[in-house]
Amino acid sequence: MSAPALTVVLAHARYRTAGGEGGVVAREAAALRAAGHRVHTHLVPPLADGAPAVATAARAVWNPAAARELEAHLRDVGADVLHVHNEQPTLSPAVFAAGRRAGVRTVWTLHNYRYVCPAATLYRDGGPCEACVGLPFAVPAIVHACYRGSRAASALVAGKQALHRALGTYARTVDAFVVLTAFAGRTLARGGLPPERTWRVPNLVGTPGGGPVAAPDASDAALTRKRGGPALFLGRLAEEKGVATLLDAWRLGGASLPPLRILGDGPDRDALAAAAADLRAGDAPGGVTFAGRRPAADVARALRTASVVVVPSRWYEGFPLVLAEAFAAGTPVVASDLGSLAELVPDAVGARVPATDPAAWAAAVRDLLDDAPRYAAQARAARAAYEADLTPARHVAALEAVYRGASPASRADSTAGAPPGPAPHPTPRPPPRPPPNPPPGSNHDVS
Repeated sequence: MSAPALTVVLAHARYRTAGGEGGVVAREAAALRAAGHRVHTHLVPPLADGAPAVATAARAVWNPAAARELEAHLRDVGADVLHVHNEQPTLSPAVFAAGRRAGVRTVWTLHNYRYVCPAATLYRDGGPCEACVGLPFAVPAIVHACYRGSRAASALVAGKQALHRALGTYARTVDAFVVLTAFAGRTLARGGLPPERTWRVPNLVGTPGGGPVAAPDASDAALTRKRGGPALFLGRLAEEKGVATLLDAWRLGGASLPPLRILGDGPDRDALAAAAADLRAGDAPGGVTFAGRRPAADVARALRTASVVVVPSRWYEGFPLVLAEAFAAGTPVVASDLGSLAELVPDAVGARVPATDPAAWAAAVRDLLDDAPRYAAQARAARAAYEADLTPARHVAALEAVYRGASPASRADSTAGAPPGPAPHPTPRPPPRPPPNPPPGSNHDVS
């Protein structure tokens, strides 16, 4: 790293159910530290289970207490950059104003679609929904009670976004917006996200120490063994993830398909297991096994030994970490042809399939595994895709460009797929002071 090290505060309002975003924050912190930057995390615990939906949504509109605490943290450590990951609901847009007052460069990564969708998913009634995209006020979300099943809470979240867009809160207080895919950038721009300040920085996968994932054995013999391994689904067992379509595909494909291992848990696990009762269990061809949540070491082993990773999502997704993990393991992917997935899984590394067509899923998996030369080429291309775009080093280089407000030429190189436009000017900040120890009971980690 030739430029001076930066002091970065990563802020994240944690979810009740741990998910990919929390993992991205941890991996990003490790990668930035490994590159020599001074990184502090400001992690806010989730609201307690049973918190009223209306009260939760109201806090999401503006939380001055959260802003005061974050501003004090920024000043205490002499931050150069505030990088917000999730502000909903406990941080709120008030924290962007805190960054402005502290004189730091403020960056916001939008992991989901809440900027244009109160539910954050662009998903309703079993498929993608763009009814609110581009509307000044998300009336359809209120009508359908899209936020936590409550019309009142949906109205508050819709009102929050409409209010802050009208007041120019985001335009005035956020220096750079980060999206994970070009599809997300285009979709959010339709809702008013400024393209000239939007950068694409995909998710990363690395070791706990901030290094890259070790390369798999890509010899012909190793890939022949790998091609005989099981298919793998890794994720939350919920309707929008599309596991029901996989079960129908394996019912149609029978012994022509490899064993299917399903790793993960969620609200639909029992129903899905019951739906799979007529399918052979275990490691036999066409068999289906529900393995539940597994330790990280088991997940890494499953990714390396799988013949293919299947991502049958019925919604647009953001950037599923399982894709980056599959590519790091040199495993081809068969994914739905929706939204960002169509962009993230090109022909070189797998195949795309209509989300709810079981016959097409069975055929895509069977065709991939029946073609040994194609399979070997895609497995090697998957690892090459990881090394080109998804390693910690590549991620840090892209973030450094965002953090420093790089020139348009540098920006285009580091965030391919982002809309072109001039980089914003860096914001002046107060002189840094040595970081103190965090006070007892603090909700942030200083390291």
